[in-house]
Amino acid sequence: AHRRRRRMLLTPLAAGTVMDRYGVEAGFYLLAVWSLLLLLLLCVLPAFPVEPVPSRQGSVLDSLVDPFRDAWRMTLRPVVAVVLLGTFLRLGTIALAQSFYPVFLTQAGYSAATIGSLFSLMFLASTVASPLYGWAIRFVPGGGMIWFSAALSVAGICLIPLSNSLISVALLTVVHGIGIGFSLPTLLAEMASRTGAQERGMSVAVRSVFNRLGYLTVPVMIGWSVAAVGLAPSFYLAGGVMGAMLLAGMVLDWRVRPVVTR
Repeated sequence: AHRRRRRMLLTPLAAGTVMDRYGVEAGFYLLAVWSLLLLLLLCVLPAFPVEPVPSRQGSVLDSLVDPFRDAWRMTLRPVVAVVLLGTFLRLGTIALAQSFYPVFLTQAGYSAATIGSLFSLMFLASTVASPLYGWAIRFVPGGGMIWFSAALSVAGICLIPLSNSLISVALLTVVHGIGIGFSLPTLLAEMASRTGAQERGMSVAVRSVFNRLGYLTVPVMIGWSVAAVGLAPSFYLAGGVMGAMLLAGMVLDWRVRPVVTR
């Protein structure tokens, strides 16, 4: 995970610098070469042994349908639904940051190198925040950390249009990065505490589905909003919707909290 974050720190900065000096096409060529090198590296890595998965009893159709049925039942549990809502909020803010955040910065007149540096700053804040999860949870115990980290990530990205200087943009970007950094270990720990040991694989799969839902829905909805009301108001609209979801999640979490076994 830390190696991946280091790549995320360096890649936006390098791509932005190359785009500023040699043009946009050169930046994409750099990313293509980087991806090709990673692919070649994967090809020479040794394969890991995979243990066979025990087959289920029943027809082929049952074996295909049962996992979706189990996932749906897990999703309907209130204690799990709370974590999935936090997961959606996390990935929703990331999707916004990776889609319309650079569009706004470009329209505001920032260079490609500056935008790349801001992304590196975001990933740096996230990288520093994640190991501090154990320290932070002493001040925001229990499920409250889900909503604290979500509030940071939502506010940090959705208030960007209010910024009138590079310093304020950088500060909000850091706030968003800190929220993203806190949220990942929080959501993983909460999901583990709210599901049984035999459900670990299914809980990872369900959480991954909600990860993709955030990536799938938020850019599309923001795109429609930008076409209707403009770019800056769309950030505020997204903040209002996500803020309402955050408050609803807090209320639901407070109501189901007594039944969570730790």
